[in-house]
Amino acid sequence: MLRFLLAMILLMAPAAAHAATIPVATPAQLTAAIKAAKPGDTIALAPGAYGALVINDQVFAKPVMITSADLARPAVIAQIVLNRSANITFSNLEVTSVTRIYDYLIRVNGGSGITLDKLFIHGLLDGVVDERNGVMVAQSDGFTLSGSRIVEIGVGINAKQSTNIVIRDNDISWIGVDAIEIPGVAGALIAWNKFSKFRTIGTYHPDGIQCWTTGMPAACKNIRIISNQFIGDAQPGSAYVYPQGIWFGDEEKRGDYTNIEIAGNLFRCVNWQAIALYVTQARGTIVRFNRIDACPGVTPWIKINDPGAVVEGNVAPVFYVNSTVKSLPAGNYVGGVAGQ
Repeated sequence: MLRFLLAMILLMAPAAAHAATIPVATPAQLTAAIKAAKPGDTIALAPGAYGALVINDQVFAKPVMITSADLARPAVIAQIVLNRSANITFSNLEVTSVTRIYDYLIRVNGGSGITLDKLFIHGLLDGVVDERNGVMVAQSDGFTLSGSRIVEIGVGINAKQSTNIVIRDNDISWIGVDAIEIPGVAGALIAWNKFSKFRTIGTYHPDGIQCWTTGMPAACKNIRIISNQFIGDAQPGSAYVYPQGIWFGDEEKRGDYTNIEIAGNLFRCVNWQAIALYVTQARGTIVRFNRIDACPGVTPWIKINDPGAVVEGNVAPVFYVNSTVKSLPAGNYVGGVAGQ
């Protein structure tokens, strides 16, 4: 009898919905597919150019993926703008514009659960960085950028006043301003990225990762910067420049930087600010097992202002820890000096 009842329940239960793959080949079909998609669906783009894509108020209970049908010939989108949308993944696409009409090639405004994975985001590929920027994320939660290349661009990624972001396993090069900017971010993992081939646009000096408090309601907090490579490719006669490494500033002098961890990173041929927390007494700072290798003409440093900071296992030419005077904190090592 029990088996009979179980069988009846199974027969009466609604069939589980299966995720569908929706093929598209034109911009109009792409727009229609996004509106018709169900949670878990995949929208597969045939090779070709799809122009600018704007998505407003599309909220899915489970991620919907927009990807290339042919990974060897990725679809090309000129710009992606998402407003107040949730749980959408973009994968294996090329994002670029041959005209200079877009400030950021990808903009994420509000929403949550947006993922950019294995994208190729770039400017003109003419050997000159320009004023176009890569990715802007504003007041969004759970944003992820992974496994992507960002090339020949001004700012690589600007994520401001956002929460719980992940930027990992990306190759960001030929940058004219900053690779990553995170003002006002609460909760971030920035890990296993490579930053290289920095240039300049106008009077900007490029940074690897930067945070500031000007115009922000709060400083960065709960930030983990782990196992990244900051490479300055400048050589005599080259157009590349030495970038700053990690620079956090407290222009508003609030002293609310909290729980910043910088660990296991490599800095090679960076400018003076390899790791610099120019802050009004941070709290919960951890700086450990980083290596800084200087190039001729520059002596980069680790500079921290947090009386309770954990600073250990680092190798750097110079340390300034809670002091304007050079010192060597116990458990750290002077090294990486050019010519030694």
